[in-house]
Formats: sequence, C-alpha cells, structure tokens
Amino acid sequence: MAIGPVVWSLKALLLKKGENIAIIDDKLELVNFPQTQGSFKVVQLEVRGRPVAVFGQKNAVHAKILEAYLTQQGLTFPQIPIPKYPSLHMPAVEGPDYKVVGMGEIDVDPTTKFFQLPYGSSFGYELGVDKRFNRKLKEHLKGWNF
Repeated sequence: MAIGPVVWSLKALLLKKGENIAIIDDKLELVNFPQTQGSFKVVQLEVRGRPVAVFGQKNAVHAKILEAYLTQQGLTFPQIPIPKYPSLHMPAVEGPDYKVVGMGEIDVDPTTKFFQLPYGSSFGYELGVDKRFNRKLKEHLKGWNF
C-alpha cells in the first residue's frame, strides 16, 4: 500500500493551539511569535525581498518548519536530499521567491519582554543564524530586553 506525501500543518509543527500569530510591519514579519516562555526554533528567510522570521517548537525540525511555512504561503520550493538520508528530501535553502539566511534557536519570555537573539544552527542544513537578521529583530522588538 503506497502512502502519499506527508502534509505538515504549520500550526501543529510550530506553536501550541491559539499561538499562531504574526507581527507584521514594512520591515519585518514575525510568524508564530511565541506567546509563552521557553526555547523555540527559528528560520530566518527573505521572501520576495522581505525579511521573515518563522518560529517553531524546540523539538520541531528546521526543514519541516520551513516546508510548512512555504506550503502555507503557496510558495514553490525545490527539494534536496537530506545529507544523512539521501532517499528523503527537504526544501532547498533557496527557491524562486525565497532565500533562507539563517536557522537557530531562541529563548523568549513575553511576560518580562525578554528575547535571546537567535543562536546555534540547524543540524540538517549546517546553517547558523544570520547576524544582520538579528539586528533587524532587535530594531523591531523595541522595549524588549536582549
């Protein structure tokens, strides 16, 4: 019996129910910005030239966060083999309308307005955070402690 492709729900992969929000302005889009204290994954990308940060659960895989976001946005993306599992595929870091510039983790506490700028890297992509993107986050989150 053949099994069809797995469809990943952005909501299921990223944050708990009720936390799927976006903070948007002309300079930066924050998708699924955490509303609870904890550690989370982040994918930093540019979509049609606009900086976007997509946040996900700490136990989510960066590739699946990226895939869920691109699918939700209706963006096409090339697939590349996963390095250690070449029979499986993940979205490429660059497609017709997007380019991934960084991946990592964050620590956040919205109640005290604490935001640890992204750190670390993605194991699957061997890609770390983009420091220029971090500056954009810092500019956007005025009034937060870093």
